[in-house]
Formats: sequence, C-alpha cells, structure tokens
Amino acid sequence: MMIAVVQRELRSLFGAPLAWLVLGALQFISAYLFFIHLEDFLLQQEKLRAAGSTLGLSAFVIPRFFAPLSVLLLFVAPLLGMRLIASERSGATLRLLLSAPVGLFAVVLGKYLAALCLLSLLIVLIGFMPLTLSFWVAIDIGALLLAAFGTWLCAAMGLALGLFFSALTKHPVSAAVASLSMLLLLWLIGSGNDAQLTEVTRFLSLPHHLQSFFSGLLDTRDVGYFIVWTALCLALATKQLAGQRESP
Repeated sequence: MMIAVVQRELRSLFGAPLAWLVLGALQFISAYLFFIHLEDFLLQQEKLRAAGSTLGLSAFVIPRFFAPLSVLLLFVAPLLGMRLIASERSGATLRLLLSAPVGLFAVVLGKYLAALCLLSLLIVLIGFMPLTLSFWVAIDIGALLLAAFGTWLCAAMGLALGLFFSALTKHPVSAAVASLSMLLLLWLIGSGNDAQLTEVTRFLSLPHHLQSFFSGLLDTRDVGYFIVWTALCLALATKQLAGQRESP
C-alpha cells in the first residue's frame, strides 16, 4: 500500500508546475555556479602553480560547487515538504487518507519518498555537470560521490522537517516558515568557529556536520546526524497524524 501512496504523490508532484519550476530553476543556478567555479580555476592556475599548490580540478571545483548548492537545497526542500500533508488537510482529503486501510507510517513514508525522488533526480542531474569534465581530465569520483551524498542527506533532512511541520498545520506557508526557521536556528548555532563551539552546540550545529563531506572525509557521526533528524521528523509526523486519526 505504501507503493500506492508513493505513486499517487509522484503523480501529484510531477502533474503540478511546481516540480518542473524547481527542477528548471535549480538546474539553471547549478549550471551558473559550475561555470563560474570552472572559470575561476582556469584563471587561478598560474597563481596556484606559482604558489606550489597541487590543488587539482576536482579538489578546487567540487567543494566550491556543491557547498552552496547543499545549502540552497536544504532550504528549498521544506518548500516541497510543506504541502505534503497540509494540502490534504486544506483540501479536506486528510480524513479520507487517514481512514484508508494503510498504516500511518506508510502514508508518511510514502509521501516523503515521493518528494525525495524529485530531490534525488535533481542531485543526480547536478552531479552530471562536474562528471562531464572526465572527458578531458581525471575526476576524483570519490570526492564527487561524497559531496553529492552530503548534499542528498542535507536535502533529505530539510524535506523531513518540512513534512513534520506540514503535519501540524493546514497552511503550507506556515509549515514552510516554521521549518525554515528551525533550519536557520540549526545553521546559526554553528556560525562561530570550532574553538567557540561547546560539545552541545557542535552536536547540533548543521554546518559542522556538513563541511566534512566537502573535505573528502566520511564521518559516520555526520551521516548519523542527518539520519537521526530525518527519522525523528518522520516519527513525529506519524505520531501527529495518529492523534488526528483518534480525535473525533
């Protein structure tokens, strides 16, 4: 039954102009950033060579390309998640969905996976841009996959947060504002340098857990941070819907 929820939500997502607008706009922004950083690398080659730097194309372009895109997707993802449940409530179809012979977690997970498919497609398309350089130069595929993986985890967390707040209200805009405010708080917690961060703020700091993916390091603590936030939001959204199903 969860597959039916995923299929229903995918039809809804790709049948509306929002998905295509998001895909088109972010592809345009990604292409612009890619060519800007590629041009910057070409212009700075002489300076890098004179300084004795061994910084290659992959190490220069990939982190600078994916880092701003991960932040952009982190704050775009809640805009997709804001309507997943709130639109059902405002359209008076939530009661019908809750009465369907399917588990509540399957409903929440099905809606989440459908929106995540859209974000995953976008990240795959973005990843193809630096990959095209492999026709001319050697590309560090490991660094590319790690940066894309960090971007995907970040977007998945933002989407889950948007879905959770969508379960709390019937107004998608309210869900978007609440989730964006939460993400901004997690971002500002880590706005200081590492020396100023306590153990608690370091644990909560979103930038602290994100930067390792663009440094070529895979830390399970950073992966766990995004997975825990995502799972927590999905569990809370399910609990919220359970309360609504039981209410008269």
